[in-house]
Amino acid sequence: MFIQRIIITFEPPASRYGRKLPEVTRAAFRAGMLYWHRTFAPKHFQPGAAEKYRHKRRTKKYQRTKRILAARGKVRDGGRLDLVHSGLTRRKVLARPYIRAYPKRATLHMATPSYVRMVPNRSNHPHMAKEITAVTPQERVQLMQVIGTEAERQLKAIRDTRTVVIS
Repeated sequence: MFIQRIIITFEPPASRYGRKLPEVTRAAFRAGMLYWHRTFAPKHFQPGAAEKYRHKRRTKKYQRTKRILAARGKVRDGGRLDLVHSGLTRRKVLARPYIRAYPKRATLHMATPSYVRMVPNRSNHPHMAKEITAVTPQERVQLMQVIGTEAERQLKAIRDTRTVVIS
């Protein structure tokens, strides 16, 4: 599940849009989650993601074992990526997401292997769920812009649908 706090405020007053406002915010949040999944999620599985998203450092023993397995062809991408071993996590996370959008929030559910837990088993294990859903400040700004743009587009569509009958 992807968790970020984003607040939408409307100018002019929200009462002007009436019952359409929840539909507007729902569509905006859905667009934001879809944008995150298509644009930012793949970046977590690229070289340099460990530094960018501040992944927990893997142990020397784990890194050595991973390099040996990569040399044998059993680990993807040469064993250089923290979140990629067999490629199962990457395939599942980047597969089709399940997005639930509500008037005040949205949730993005991604299928993950059983070893990716919201709370790690041991304290020395990396928190893979947090590493996968991490967002940099620049990405957060982009996400808010996408949500704002979509909300504006939806509001404009509401305003443009007025019908005037002239007799």
